[in-house]
Amino acid sequence: MCQVKIRNLEKNIVSLLDRVHGSTDTPHRADLDFNETKRKRKPDGFYFFTVQETGNESHGIIIEKKTVRNKASFFLFDPNGKHWANHTAYHVMISHDGKSLEPSVSISPDNSWNPMGYCGLWCIVVAVFLSNVSSSRDDKRAFPNTAIDKFYSYMDTHGTEFIEDIYQNMVLRYRGEYNSISECRIFIDAVVGKILLALS
Repeated sequence: MCQVKIRNLEKNIVSLLDRVHGSTDTPHRADLDFNETKRKRKPDGFYFFTVQETGNESHGIIIEKKTVRNKASFFLFDPNGKHWANHTAYHVMISHDGKSLEPSVSISPDNSWNPMGYCGLWCIVVAVFLSNVSSSRDDKRAFPNTAIDKFYSYMDTHGTEFIEDIYQNMVLRYRGEYNSISECRIFIDAVVGKILLALS
């Protein structure tokens, strides 16, 4: 039941967060298609991927696309940390402009935040946070750009308790299934509130 709730959150927050663009399953060895045509655009932002590892295991990651001066770069977030990201159980490349590119793991934490296997939930929390970081002074989102370092530093120390609180109180004990937009909006607002409190 908890996996259903997490899958519904992944699917529905795409409608609520303008920087989140989709959720896709992928094999553990894959070229992720970020090629564009006039009809098929891949805007900057965050893309959820569920990696189907060997056996029945799966693992949640985020790919961020960021374009600066018409040059696209790709970044991989893995809550298990940089040394795990894109190395052992899975390896993904980015197919873009006819080239195969290795995504940077610089947005993954230095060490694992995920000792309990909450990778999908971590990806949702990180997408909610990063989607609410201002990109300019005129951008009135919940967090200034300077909050990113504070967020990573806080999660390095307190990430286990933080994600356990969200899992216990907003997933496990929550009676709904997050299959409506209004439920997902409540979840997003609660996560933003918890992060604001943690970073204050």
